[in-house]
Amino acid sequence: MNSSRWTVWGCELSPFHLKIISCLRYLQLPFTIQPNDGPWKKALQTQLKVQGVRHKLIPLTSPTVTDQDEFPLVPYLFSPSGNSFYDSTAIATWLDKNVAAPHQQITQPSSPIANFILSLVDEYADEFGLYMVHHMRWKYSATDNNAGKRVAAEFRTLIGPAHHIIARDFPKRQVKRLPYLFSVAPEDRPSIQGLHRDLQPPVHRSPQYGTSGTTHAFLEDAFDRLLSALDIALIDPQAYIFGSQFTLADASIAGQLGMNLTDPSAASHIERKAPKVYRWLTRIYAGDFDVSTNHPAFELSRRHKPLLSEISRVYVPLMQQNKAAYLRFKQEGETVFNEAAFWQNRSLYRGNLDGTEFTNVAKSFQVKTWNTVIDKWHQLSDDEQQTIHTIAALKIPPKNDIA
Repeated sequence: MNSSRWTVWGCELSPFHLKIISCLRYLQLPFTIQPNDGPWKKALQTQLKVQGVRHKLIPLTSPTVTDQDEFPLVPYLFSPSGNSFYDSTAIATWLDKNVAAPHQQITQPSSPIANFILSLVDEYADEFGLYMVHHMRWKYSATDNNAGKRVAAEFRTLIGPAHHIIARDFPKRQVKRLPYLFSVAPEDRPSIQGLHRDLQPPVHRSPQYGTSGTTHAFLEDAFDRLLSALDIALIDPQAYIFGSQFTLADASIAGQLGMNLTDPSAASHIERKAPKVYRWLTRIYAGDFDVSTNHPAFELSRRHKPLLSEISRVYVPLMQQNKAAYLRFKQEGETVFNEAAFWQNRSLYRGNLDGTEFTNVAKSFQVKTWNTVIDKWHQLSDDEQQTIHTIAALKIPPKNDIA
């Protein structure tokens, strides 16, 4: 029976894993999650496949890998026929082209406006949304999340008695990564009472810039702005962000915010701040795609202005600043980017988002995805661009800015 199932290598702690799971459930594709579902032999076989993909011993079906890409730890997807995938957006796009019926296509490829908007929201969620939800888990829910125990339990099939070590060390690793993922504590931060020093949200200093600007308040404000925007965009919790059809925007944003549903303080905050959004999230998290509404499958309207305006406020300028830094470093001969560079104090740049100063590392994979958004924008006609501008002014750069 398992031979007809898709295999996901992943973990519920990953928002990109949750994104893929929602797509598979929406398309009613049977799947198993490894290593959590086991048995040991199947989990080990899947782990070896993942290593084969990462070391380019097993060919990838999608996406096409460039020198700007970076392989993640999770998730990966393997089809019953042997196809191999990573990258949640590439997976959703491939499923649309090869599995989904026309009325099920979550990227809306037949509508240029819809396809662009969904791509924009998707990349915002994947790149900036990750910063917010990681912060909400490891800072906002620092005293009551059990992520370490959960990841250890999910990998116990493979790691056996070592699960105690994973449960202890995983939270330390993730807290240490907070500054890489844009969450920097203030220099004079008070300690969180009852929390081990290794789990205290860190400040960040670098030889180039000294102490980085704090971003805690900025991220929590952006999180609340997203919740408020979604509360307006959702017609009702029984529908979706853009209408009656589940789309890539729903998969991406619900994947990110859904990660916080298992973090008690963050989950309570979502429910208190935006109860409609909370009900929408829990429905997708549970795999409930039964929708009863007379609204169109996709409809871009004034109710989406707060969401698009927020994306224009934070995501667009961040991607532009990151890209400018990446191109500058490349021109100077730099070859190390992303997380490896961050810990070596290489490829660091100083930026500003809506008045908040920050220090981060140039990320090559964000340049690639941002260029995709730019390219899709310039494939739209002038009238199509104007239709979007009547909702919200998006400051997408010229096409000749692509590099």
